[in-house]
Amino acid sequence: MTLAFRTQIEGKLTHFIEKIWACLYKDTNEIPIIYFNEIVISYIDGAEFVKAKRNGNSKKHTIRKDKGNRWKAGNDIHFVINNRTKKRFQFAPKIQVVTVQIFEIKYKVLKEETVISIYIDKIFKGKVILVNCKIKESSIAVDIIAANDGFDSTNDFLEWFSDDFEGKIIHWTNLKY
Repeated sequence: MTLAFRTQIEGKLTHFIEKIWACLYKDTNEIPIIYFNEIVISYIDGAEFVKAKRNGNSKKHTIRKDKGNRWKAGNDIHFVINNRTKKRFQFAPKIQVVTVQIFEIKYKVLKEETVISIYIDKIFKGKVILVNCKIKESSIAVDIIAANDGFDSTNDFLEWFSDDFEGKIIHWTNLKY
């Protein structure tokens, strides 16, 4: 199944290709380096790849809506950019979904604060408290989830998931929350 990724969000580069490759390079043994060297090198920022690899800032999963309940362990993943265009490009070899987890984010406004709660497999994992749209407090677990999803900060993660959301975490490594 196709997993399409953005290269930019609101004009800011995501470096998702580099972060996914940093994860694949580190966490899987199935990735032929020739694929990286011959094909991806034209699409990847080498400095960002080295930085992601060095800093451990890799994208270990993605969070998606899945109304049709299509994503399951064992499904093939085709990592692409520019999906449904003539410039469609599969930037990594096909690999399989290792596991899938239910993901929920809930927003609740209480006076001056917004409390954002994160649940995985219906189990509370952490919260973030916003005051005037700025993070006042954040659980370490939420920061880790945001980083593992490839976001540069918890704030970037919350800007993307800015409303109540239900979906799935699609894992391509053995990571599980």
